[in-house]
Amino acid sequence: MSGLNFAETLSIWILGTVAIYGSGFVYQRLWRYVYRRLGWPTRLQTEQGDEERTIVIAWGSGLAVACFITWRIQQLEPLHKGLVIFGSPLAILVCGFLGLSVPEIWAIWRKYHK
Repeated sequence: MSGLNFAETLSIWILGTVAIYGSGFVYQRLWRYVYRRLGWPTRLQTEQGDEERTIVIAWGSGLAVACFITWRIQQLEPLHKGLVIFGSPLAILVCGFLGLSVPEIWAIWRKYHK
């Protein structure tokens, strides 16, 4: 991010922070809706049982993929400043949601494939 001015760098940090919270919000709303439609209790996997391990797996997988995608986006920096500014937070939002969804998908998989 060496070619970005202060305002652009600040906007990446602000959008990235909003994306982190947004991924958690979207995760909770979507999976509670899915569980209600399936007729299951709406308590999410990250709220049950072995919370520390589940949260580490969820956030770790999302963070790893988001970091990789963000790193690849920033390789395009000299040509695409807008992609760096908006693409990095978007990658954080999507990958954070997908990372948080890993325990939920695993629970559904186990329920139907015992």
